[in-house]
Amino acid sequence: MHWKAVHEIARLLGGVLLAWMFLGGADKRRAAKMLDGGRVEFTPNWYAYWAWPLVVALFVWMAADKLIQSHGKLFEVGIAACIGWLAVALLISFPGMVVVANEGLEQVYWFWKHKRILWKDIVEINTGKKIAARTQATLRRKSTD
Repeated sequence: MHWKAVHEIARLLGGVLLAWMFLGGADKRRAAKMLDGGRVEFTPNWYAYWAWPLVVALFVWMAADKLIQSHGKLFEVGIAACIGWLAVALLISFPGMVVVANEGLEQVYWFWKHKRILWKDIVEINTGKKIAARTQATLRRKSTD
């Protein structure tokens, strides 16, 4: 089998995987776990655990392939570096869990700092109109003036 055919198949599968992951409604299948102390934990679904590393591997492979084919051309090396940076950004942004506790909301990432919003800092939670099964909430924090 020719390597060009393997590249095209991998790119096609990678594109299908990306489209399925982002547009397929995988976020609707998240489960909630009740923890001690009244905490509720929303963890990523099983799609994220196997699809996210595959997407990162796809970008690493694309960066390495572009670097090999660059033949030292500065522009091509720059494109490979940008693709590699995107792979690192995707790895860092692996979907973490959201924890609802007595103190507030916390988003826990695996490879990045945790984000925390205390209940006392929230003025309003506006869910807007509920469209289908999705609800998007906007938080308005108290001003720090």
